[in-house]
Amino acid sequence: MARRLESGDSVEGKKTTWVALRRNPDTVVEALGTASAVRRVIPASQQGDVLRISDSIEGEIGEAFSRPAPSSGKPWRHATFSRETLDRTCEALLDLNAVPLPGGASVDLPLRALGDIARIGYDRRDITDAFEQVSESVGYPALWGQDPEKMLRLSAETNAELRPRTKPAPGRERIKPADQVWAGAGRLMIVERLWTVTYRVVGVVTPSRAVSNTWWSIHLHEDDPNAEHALALWLNSTLGIASFIGAAEETRGPWMAIKKNKLKTLPLLDTGALEDSVLQDLANAWERHCESELQAVSKLKDDPVRVNIDSAISQALGVPEEGLSRLRSLLSAEPRVNPVVQPKPRPEGPAAGLSLF
Repeated sequence: MARRLESGDSVEGKKTTWVALRRNPDTVVEALGTASAVRRVIPASQQGDVLRISDSIEGEIGEAFSRPAPSSGKPWRHATFSRETLDRTCEALLDLNAVPLPGGASVDLPLRALGDIARIGYDRRDITDAFEQVSESVGYPALWGQDPEKMLRLSAETNAELRPRTKPAPGRERIKPADQVWAGAGRLMIVERLWTVTYRVVGVVTPSRAVSNTWWSIHLHEDDPNAEHALALWLNSTLGIASFIGAAEETRGPWMAIKKNKLKTLPLLDTGALEDSVLQDLANAWERHCESELQAVSKLKDDPVRVNIDSAISQALGVPEEGLSRLRSLLSAEPRVNPVVQPKPRPEGPAAGLSLF
């Protein structure tokens, strides 16, 4: 049982056991079976122990695993995924450590927190406090809205024009300085909210610097188009999607949002540390796939474009392709990514229920 630390308590050496169910019990019988399975399993290591209510594959209901209690104000992250393998991979990505992949392989990747390599633009309220939409071009392009039927590719065209306000927006009392807000414009855009069932891209690149009301504009310190293209490729890879989900806040199952303070910690490739040839390979891969239509994030396992993106990441960074393939399969089966669950047939007749009398 979890409890609040008392004065003088230390978390040093202590572990917390996490129980991650892949679905909620459908019946009273399943609920009792789930409770019994949880009581039986007390993990002795960091590896996951499968929870079962029967010997069949359908009887696997989740996993239990233990982790060191967080210290130094670090967040409790381990309720993100229902599989311990995904939890370990995501935890390593967020901590910028060597990344373990399904199958036992571990790979060192040149990662840095986004806040260390780029400036993040202003949020939607500041954008609308500084600008209003107009029909003519006055030099302030924007990527407005997030229509999943239009945001299909790694590249995106700006679709709105803005003008600095001369009076406050309706219901507001002040005008935000337009020059100040425009200084946060960028070509690389990262989605502010993600509904994995329909949304297809996590990051895109626009032809020119822009701001947005539904995307975070990112201005890299090095201001290198090749770096922006490489990062857009990374954001839409399996490793990039896992990183985003780990950093984002869940609001309703597969509907998640990433706030600015969390976005600063998002692990991205440290493009400045890559060899020129590696960076060029990643940029070339973006060029090859930037006009290809991706499927919804929830379908990443069977999306040929996503598979090609992972293949490019694998070849450029030396990541085992088999490990990426397994990770992609696990991620696509996660309830938080793909919530579509086929209902199990229910038995008919008197035996369908549980009688307490």
